[in-house]
Amino acid sequence: MNRTTGFALIALGLLWAAPARAQLFGESPDYDNPALYLAPGPQSGISLSAAALRAEIGVSTAANAEELVPAVYRWLTGFKAGAAGGALIGKTTADGLLKGRYLSGCHDWALLFSSVLRRLGYPALMADAAGIKWARGYDGGGFSGHVFAEAYLEGRWMLIDANTGRYVRNYDPRNPVIPLRVGGEAAGLYVMFKGVDPLSYGIAGSGDLNEKMKLFAARLPGLRLKYPAYTVTYSRVPGQDAVQAAPDESPGVR
Repeated sequence: MNRTTGFALIALGLLWAAPARAQLFGESPDYDNPALYLAPGPQSGISLSAAALRAEIGVSTAANAEELVPAVYRWLTGFKAGAAGGALIGKTTADGLLKGRYLSGCHDWALLFSSVLRRLGYPALMADAAGIKWARGYDGGGFSGHVFAEAYLEGRWMLIDANTGRYVRNYDPRNPVIPLRVGGEAAGLYVMFKGVDPLSYGIAGSGDLNEKMKLFAARLPGLRLKYPAYTVTYSRVPGQDAVQAAPDESPGVR
């Protein structure tokens, strides 16, 4: 049903100064109390009942990660997807995305994916990350990052890339370095914010996010990065090969 492959990106060298933290801006989540992240935020509430949502997605009431993550991912691939160049970051809501059946980028994918899991009874968060390669070479131009979901499943926190359906069971949520390739980010990503939705972690628009990304790029030389060894599981979409369904390069970056 799923193809699992283990891999680890090797560290590109330890950088000087302070050790890496669970997130660069704001407070770190209380991972020892996952029930705190069952309540939605201002942008992540869903009016559809859990029973109706579960029936539409096609998951059981006791779904594990192997059933739940691919099912939600397959369901989201049925939505219309496009790119808004970051214009809708911090503006969309989970309920609006569900009703409109349209996803404009990775913020929308992660917002709706995590909100759906929460509505079904699984604690979940968004993890908003900046590209490490981008930050090392930032010269005042564009921006590169990605947004993941974190979910408490099977008694542990897991990382989920909503855009591709790949997920990590042996995830360390306290390590901000995510050694996954997304687009041209071959050096992985670094989590800046975590929360149930962008407004909950202080992002009301792309301008807010871009300013924080500039600060991250300036601070990166003072961070010591530790690259974890993660095992990645790829979801399968019916009629597609698992690799095609979940490539290492995610669509909808920013």
